[in-house]
Amino acid sequence: MKKGSFIFFLLLAISACHRQTSNESAAVQKPEASAESGTAVRVSEQASETSMIGFIKNTDVIDGCGCSYYFPTDAQNYEERLVFLENENHTAWINIDGQDVELGLENSSGPEGESKKGDKSIWNYRAGDIRVRIDLTITNICDPDDESNEGCEGTNYEATIKVINGSRRQVVNVIGVCGC
Repeated sequence: MKKGSFIFFLLLAISACHRQTSNESAAVQKPEASAESGTAVRVSEQASETSMIGFIKNTDVIDGCGCSYYFPTDAQNYEERLVFLENENHTAWINIDGQDVELGLENSSGPEGESKKGDKSIWNYRAGDIRVRIDLTITNICDPDDESNEGCEGTNYEATIKVINGSRRQVVNVIGVCGC
């Protein structure tokens, strides 16, 4: 191969890598809710990109204690716009491409002992090729013995949900509560 041809192919390869990196870093910045489709939509520079994560259709899967997560912008009517649910047995549900998917817990990590504000944990779930990681930070813990906490029934979280489904990936920021 001649030196000129080699340089041409080298520049072509560098250009392709740069375009791919630029597109990946420019994509998705903040979640928005689409009322028409009932799907959580990510703002993206790429118009053809569609959201995987939607709102759970059957929220009756949680009966009793569990955790519910939703977008901060949906705090006023979060019961109708849940993004992630987990029951007390650590079975979870998420809506992927319009279908509610039951997830099994693969593993988790976090501090041992009594929970406190600021504690962080990571929970990994799976259903077939779908992987879900939720990174949690405790933002508030209700003290059941404190009478001034009337109506406070659980632990509040900020979380990042990362979904991988084949070659597709999506990350959303949510808030939630766990309790009975």
